[in-house]
Amino acid sequence: MVIGNLDELIKVNDFMSNHIVICGYTITADPSFQDERVRVTPWLKEQMERLFLESRDKKNRKIIGELKDLIVQFPDTPILKNYLTVAYFIRSKFDESRKMNQELLRVHPDYLFGRINLAFEYFGNGAFEKMTEALGEKMELKALYPDRKLFHFSEVTAYYKVAVLYFCAIHDLEAAEKRYEILEAVAHEDEDIEAVTKYIEAERLYAAGEKYSEEEKVKIKVIQKKLPHRGQKAAPPDFIHPQIHWLYEENLNISHSKLRIITSLPRESLLKDLEAVLLDAVQRYYFFRKKEALAGWDDDCMKFPVHALFLLGELRATESLPVVFEFFSQHEEVLDFWFSDYLTEINWEPFYYLLEKDISLARDFLLNPGVYTYAKTEVVTAIAQVVLHNPERKAEATEFFNSLFHEFAKTGIRSNVIDSDFIAYAIGDAAEAIDPLLLPAIKPLFEIGYVSTVSYKSYDALVKHCHNPDRLSPLKPLLNIYDRYDDINNSWNEYMEELNESRYPFENHTPFIAPPKTGRNDPCPCGSGIKYKKCCLDKLNE
Repeated sequence: MVIGNLDELIKVNDFMSNHIVICGYTITADPSFQDERVRVTPWLKEQMERLFLESRDKKNRKIIGELKDLIVQFPDTPILKNYLTVAYFIRSKFDESRKMNQELLRVHPDYLFGRINLAFEYFGNGAFEKMTEALGEKMELKALYPDRKLFHFSEVTAYYKVAVLYFCAIHDLEAAEKRYEILEAVAHEDEDIEAVTKYIEAERLYAAGEKYSEEEKVKIKVIQKKLPHRGQKAAPPDFIHPQIHWLYEENLNISHSKLRIITSLPRESLLKDLEAVLLDAVQRYYFFRKKEALAGWDDDCMKFPVHALFLLGELRATESLPVVFEFFSQHEEVLDFWFSDYLTEINWEPFYYLLEKDISLARDFLLNPGVYTYAKTEVVTAIAQVVLHNPERKAEATEFFNSLFHEFAKTGIRSNVIDSDFIAYAIGDAAEAIDPLLLPAIKPLFEIGYVSTVSYKSYDALVKHCHNPDRLSPLKPLLNIYDRYDDINNSWNEYMEELNESRYPFENHTPFIAPPKTGRNDPCPCGSGIKYKKCCLDKLNE
């Protein structure tokens, strides 16, 4: 296996070789190559495996005395002092362990494991700046030992483990990833790598949060419309059809038979009732918020706006779009209260059916000032899906998006229309559906700074993606209302647990405490800066 310098990708040539060449030196699995250098006699060599295991066995009470005697007998063999350092530490004799390692480094200043022990001590004490004193400024094995050409696997893996920890501690994720790449290549079956990976994952979360925080400072956001007035009514609407009350009594497990009965009601009066349901979710917002505060969320009586939207979509109720758009123009708090995680997961499909005949009906809503980002993104996703499911309408969609993007480009920030996250998502969805045809209209938006990096880091990255013949198809399946309800109930995913609490593998340090699991509205752990629910969680659920 041949590995280039730290800035190159790993290249594997021969898994069967007993030696690995990496960054100008060779790694071997044969421990005997350094017997002469570290003064291991043939007799001592026969004892090494036993001494190694017994030094780590807490129940063995005799090994410390035996190691002391052997150190007197073989004063020039540093590995014995290292075993004693470890034996002390495992038995919680930390002062003796530290002093033994100091003695090891005094007598054998270039012994790698003595340096690694010292680096771990600095790491455990939070003295990260001192770790380079033990392992070298460059944190590269070749730089630390320029005259050595051969190293054992255990030396390399131990060295790069602590190097990864150092760069995670100083928040240099790029350098940590490069060392981890080498570590994973030369010791991919080592049990300790998994625990080191926990630190990499934690650092990725940290870096994503930092990136998200920095990007938030420069994003252009709209000022949302005010929350509904608090002097609201508490009585429900007077519905034309009593069956509409089922929507206030059923969660998403509502029976197919009830849905069929509702959809078979007279269309004109049914649409009036469903529109009233959506308006009720706004007009009695504080009533239901108070109810939730007192008794907790009740799925059986608080899914009625979801039902109404799904039914309007199933009925292709284009004439109800003004009421639907008015509902989705409400403040983020209102929409999150009613839809929560569903807001960006299921609403694109009702919008698809509502806009399928005429996508231009969405233009005014998308240019409406003060509308919440994730209310508008679902509309754009729906339009993109209309094109993907009906390729013959590409010219129509191209004209729609060209007009929309040109309007954004000439609109000032004071209009309260420009939302850099929404524009980024809209570009992403539109480009997926229409390919490079929209690029001329999109480029000015990047040039004037109206596009955040939640979808693409730059215009060049977008162009590269659009011309990638191997990109995955963003086509989403279309379901009728019955199958969609079944799909939601059968396959809705729980939050992903990013990290589990575990102890750090090197026992001379404090326990590793995992960060809290990633919420759906938090920045994605992958570092994209996109909300988790719009990035890796969405990919996970595909």
